[in-house]
Amino acid sequence: MDSLTIVTIPQQLRGWLLQHQQSLLHVLFQLLTALLIFWISRWLARGCSRGVAALLQRQSVDHTIIGFVRVVIQALVLLIGIIAALGAIGVQTGSLLALLGTAGLAVALALKDALANFAAGILLVLFRPFRVDETIEVSGVTGTVAQIHLFSTVLKSPDHKLLILPNGAIIKSTIINYSRQPQRRVDFLVGVAYSADIDQIKGLLTELIAADPRVLQSLGITVRLKELAASSLDFTVRCWVNNADYWPVYFDLLETIKKQLDAHKIAIPFPQMDIHLHSRSRQH
Repeated sequence: MDSLTIVTIPQQLRGWLLQHQQSLLHVLFQLLTALLIFWISRWLARGCSRGVAALLQRQSVDHTIIGFVRVVIQALVLLIGIIAALGAIGVQTGSLLALLGTAGLAVALALKDALANFAAGILLVLFRPFRVDETIEVSGVTGTVAQIHLFSTVLKSPDHKLLILPNGAIIKSTIINYSRQPQRRVDFLVGVAYSADIDQIKGLLTELIAADPRVLQSLGITVRLKELAASSLDFTVRCWVNNADYWPVYFDLLETIKKQLDAHKIAIPFPQMDIHLHSRSRQH
């Protein structure tokens, strides 16, 4: 009896396999297709993440941002591959996508401000309105860019304070980049007394500006009477210098102009007010 049972079981198994041959081949094909899709998605995830990382490195993006972007891209591509693989073996992915969408919406609402800063950080990385070591003015503060993170940017103020600004606030503000252009214009407003000779003042200021070797004379020097003010003749003085020379030239020329005006006995007026007192005689 036992020997008969042993002989019968393989025969039954063979019969079951022959009966369900088409179904088994279909399932096997689905499994192989799912494995192939998953393998391709892994290969694409690694390739895409490496390609984006190389692109960001050529743009001198912060390594922290590069690492985070690599992880995000790899996870997204793998997630798409897993969903496609599950669909290949007959799993209804519609409900899974709906669940992921609901979970994503809940997370997005809970982390609304953080995600806004993250999106702004991505935009700053892509459009590069400023780079590390450039001096900028944004959101009412001025400083040198020390670090650019995904959620915030760190500035170093002239007195070496660290200013941490959310990227969302930066992207909404006007950004003034003082370092991007190779030259900058130095502007002065020089006021002299009404008794001064206009041509003499223009000639003296032009000579002083032209004597500084750091001034880029090829870009022009401007000295013009700007305004007949209440107490002074106001002259606009403009010249161009290399970006790195801006503040040294500004301070040096300001001192030189004051010393030369004093040497030529040209007065620099200050606001003044004349008060006239009138007395009335009492009538009895």
